[in-house]
Amino acid sequence: MYKSNVIRKYIKEIKNEDIRGIQQSIYARYINIEGIKKVKRKIKGNKDLSTLQQEMEYNREIFFTEKEIIKKSSVYFSLEAENFNKILSEYIGRSLTKSSVKLVFQNFQLAISDNSFSLFLHLICSILGKVDDITLTNCRIQMRNLLEKNYLLFAAKNNKFGDVNIKKSGWYQLSDIIIKGLEYSKIVYIRKKLGARKRKHKIEYISIADKFKSTALAYDYKASNMPLISKPENWKIGGVDGGFLVHKKDLIIYNKEKSMMSQVSKEIISNINFLQEVPYKINKKRLQEIRVNFSQYLKEQGLRIHLYKNKQDFLEEDAKFNHTYRIYNKQLSEVRIIIETLEQALYLTDFSCFYFTLYLDFRTRVYYHGWPINPQGSLLSRELLMFSNQRKKTVTKELDVSASGLQIIGGLLSNFDYLEKTNFLIKKNQLSRGKYDIYSEILNKYLLQKSFKNRNHEEFIRAFFNRKVFKSIIMCYFYNETHFGLVKKLEALGFESGKVFSLYEEVTLIRNFLKKEFEDFEILSLIINYGVNSSIKNQKAISLYKGNVETFQYYALQEVIQVDYYDQFSKRQKIRVSTDKDPLSLDIRKTRRATLPNFIHNLDSQLLHSVITKAQKYNINLSVIHDCFIVHKKYELKLKKWYFEAFNDLILSPNKNNLVLSSFLKRNLSSIENRNLKKDFFETLKKDFPEISKKKDFSEIFTKKNFKNIIKDYKMSPHILS
Repeated sequence: MYKSNVIRKYIKEIKNEDIRGIQQSIYARYINIEGIKKVKRKIKGNKDLSTLQQEMEYNREIFFTEKEIIKKSSVYFSLEAENFNKILSEYIGRSLTKSSVKLVFQNFQLAISDNSFSLFLHLICSILGKVDDITLTNCRIQMRNLLEKNYLLFAAKNNKFGDVNIKKSGWYQLSDIIIKGLEYSKIVYIRKKLGARKRKHKIEYISIADKFKSTALAYDYKASNMPLISKPENWKIGGVDGGFLVHKKDLIIYNKEKSMMSQVSKEIISNINFLQEVPYKINKKRLQEIRVNFSQYLKEQGLRIHLYKNKQDFLEEDAKFNHTYRIYNKQLSEVRIIIETLEQALYLTDFSCFYFTLYLDFRTRVYYHGWPINPQGSLLSRELLMFSNQRKKTVTKELDVSASGLQIIGGLLSNFDYLEKTNFLIKKNQLSRGKYDIYSEILNKYLLQKSFKNRNHEEFIRAFFNRKVFKSIIMCYFYNETHFGLVKKLEALGFESGKVFSLYEEVTLIRNFLKKEFEDFEILSLIINYGVNSSIKNQKAISLYKGNVETFQYYALQEVIQVDYYDQFSKRQKIRVSTDKDPLSLDIRKTRRATLPNFIHNLDSQLLHSVITKAQKYNINLSVIHDCFIVHKKYELKLKKWYFEAFNDLILSPNKNNLVLSSFLKRNLSSIENRNLKKDFFETLKKDFPEISKKKDFSEIFTKKNFKNIIKDYKMSPHILS
């Protein structure tokens, strides 16, 4: 069994055995799958790297279907793997195992004669590699799907396979046998704990065993994890045959709950192709700074486990530093991602430049393929990335929208107070002032009006609710986060209820405060719900936007179906799988909660695309992160101006053909509902919001008739995109 003995210089100073094991395992992947030594030889004097790129993508794709590669490397870890081989062979050989399952297993062995068990180890690592744990049911379903997918891949390449007529229950039996074998060989750990939504009942969760983690997690090597060393293929109208050279994907990525109806124009396709052609390189200076004193870098990230030889040493100082198993595992996971990032960066330094292929979600938000390094990645990832024509990292700047959700809400409702406090507008006669920090301002206001039960309560609340925590609360409030969702979020952040104060009570107070503070947002919800109610009544997809993109939302109601199968002991088992109801019908709860957030995200994607179009015209290198742009400092003022113009054109403009809210309702309401809209809306407004309806004329929302009179008193804020 191959295992890399290479210890990079930066890791030698680290005495933690688990961290060193992670580095060795990750580096082994670059030796085995990426063929790092072979690649280095090929890139010398090779100007056209597209052939090499195709070869690399192909090798990642067929890692377990080519014996030549299997002989050189494996995900074959320690004595546990040998034990797993024996246990699995025993389980498969039992008389209780279905004959179709035995034949499928024999075909797997035929396809990978040297080490077929390695495939099942790889599959469990790919399922559990990036999460602490998932439910056992979820794991069984994913394993069953991956087994069938890989089997079909092998079958297409191997004419010697025996004919198999295996039912769905057979795949679940094989999945169950493999997972049980992994558990008994101590590669995975299964335990019961309270689930997120079933707090009264414990659910079985599965994770990679602690002892096994340092070597098991490294082999997630999907082709989409790696940047491209040659320019990606251009996308074409229809969103097919673009991006990767071999590893084909769709331009618009959906999951089973969203409709596949979104369409994009030539302009959007052109934007994506432009972003894909932006070349990057590694910031070698920053990479070297981290490598020179890796221990210090980990310390700066608030990590401590590298100071100890192993977990036991770490836990022995529990009294002094409050060390726990949970803290050790969490920090080990963080270090692993850091090492993954550094190893990928070291690999990429061999190339003069590299590229990222892109995709869209159904709302047309832009995403980059690639993990862990990509322009939308972690702070470390962004520190290590540079445009290939950059000399210094300091010449680029991240330009971020202030509270983009609130800014869009302010624009839709002509709320100029929101637009000022999100640094979009400033009064022309106003003296220069600093940048608004809406999150700190709202936090301070909440604390100022809050009644504390005692000094301990006050000290805890003021210490816990910092700007970062309250920002996440405010952002998710605009995205219709539930009461329970906020409770779980604060629990995960460490909010512990005491005898005097409770988390549920605190969440109620926060939500009531935000509802009062952002009354206009409640009005926007009321307007959007007119379209939602009509769609629910008529069971039709919601049209989010129609322009240079046409986007729809459809959340199908799902039902749980039961699949019966027999496990390795021929004991009857059942697994419940969620699937769309037939015939399709809308999931009312999800539709009500998701439409407004998706509507806002759809608009911020439009603003983004408008700026990209202008950048493309001037051939300016640009990276995007939803509502943030990374660009050379000399183009900073241009981008601010382009964003300001885009926002005015799309959201603030009184052009009757581009009134976003009116257009949304017109597309989603029936002709009768459209005729009665204003009357029905204002009657509901007076009923549900009597005080606010007296203070403000909301007819402006639909007509924007006074827009020109108001906007003349404002100008672009100097702190826009800062």
